[in-house]
Amino acid sequence: MKSCILKYSDVFIRRLVLFLVIFQSCGIRLFTGIGFLLSILVMFILFARIKLSNTELLKLFLLFCGVVTFFYIKGENALFIANILFIVLNATLLCKLYEDGSCFSSDFRVILFVIAWHAFLSAILDFILPSSVLQKTDNIICSETFLYVFYFTDTDLFIPGFTRLTGMMWEPGCLQLFLNLLLTLLIFEKRKTKTYWWVALLVVLTGSTSGYIILLVNVVFYLYINRNWKVLLAGTAISVLFLPLAYGKIFEKMEVGANSSATIRYRDFYIGIRNVLEYPFSGINVSDLEENAKVLKWEEDAIYLILGKYTWFDYFEPLAGGYTNGFMFVFMMWGVFGWLFYYSFIKCKLWKFCMKNYFIVIPLVFFLSMTSEPISNTSLFYFLSLYNYMNQ
Repeated sequence: MKSCILKYSDVFIRRLVLFLVIFQSCGIRLFTGIGFLLSILVMFILFARIKLSNTELLKLFLLFCGVVTFFYIKGENALFIANILFIVLNATLLCKLYEDGSCFSSDFRVILFVIAWHAFLSAILDFILPSSVLQKTDNIICSETFLYVFYFTDTDLFIPGFTRLTGMMWEPGCLQLFLNLLLTLLIFEKRKTKTYWWVALLVVLTGSTSGYIILLVNVVFYLYINRNWKVLLAGTAISVLFLPLAYGKIFEKMEVGANSSATIRYRDFYIGIRNVLEYPFSGINVSDLEENAKVLKWEEDAIYLILGKYTWFDYFEPLAGGYTNGFMFVFMMWGVFGWLFYYSFIKCKLWKFCMKNYFIVIPLVFFLSMTSEPISNTSLFYFLSLYNYMNQ
């Protein structure tokens, strides 16, 4: 009986840590500094439960020396370097916790279901609750809350009575990532079709353009993995019904000038490309992007290329909205080493425990989401990128 309790306790702690890392990386910012506090909590839990071997300590030491040396040469400030070391430490400790990668698949699936069910309840409450029972928050995106458990945006969706669904994530685009990941795993497991519908509906409720694009990727994956004429007809029917919505959202984001979000997406992609072309080996100084003369010049070039004029800056501050392209940010931050991070991410052994021969679909979902979400400089990303290095 005691051994059984200990076993379930270990599983619970392991899943709790993984959830905290995901929430710390992508979750709603309930208050200033929550990410740092969650990192401290994760670090203490991990240090209490794992013991690093001499070889693993050496790997960690070499990794830290490499990180400090690289960013010191680049001229990043000390606070930035300390923050990166802290993030990487949590990631590497989590790699050790999942040294036996076979348990990751079940843990990840459980957490994805928790995120999805919370989002499902949030959608119901968003529709039925009167605004009088909601409390205002200081969060720019999640402006209202119910009992400080469920959060709602103030951006209306195309469906009457709903606002864009954000669940427990800091932005709808982050929520769609985990919903689409869950959908990918369900498709691989060949669950009953009705199991997919509610998750797909939640993705639609996020109102996320990248979410819709990835949802179409999942439709293609579904058609590929269930190759028979009935499934083909059903999938085609779904695609025909969904395409007008996806088409509208995608091309809405392509209407630069009229759509500030679209302009920011193009701007950030342009800045990322200029960085790769001009600084392919070292990247640029990212600890103060808003004051980096190179980045501000690239932004001016991008805005003029997109709009044909500089009037954007009459209404928006330099680098308004922050730099949102997490995919390109890796190259800005790590230079040529960014390719190594992505290669390791794709080859992460954990994916084969989840998807076997179809493992490439999960990195694809991540990468497409990262093009519009700044989630690359997080413990979650480094955990998945450094897993093979720490568990060779």
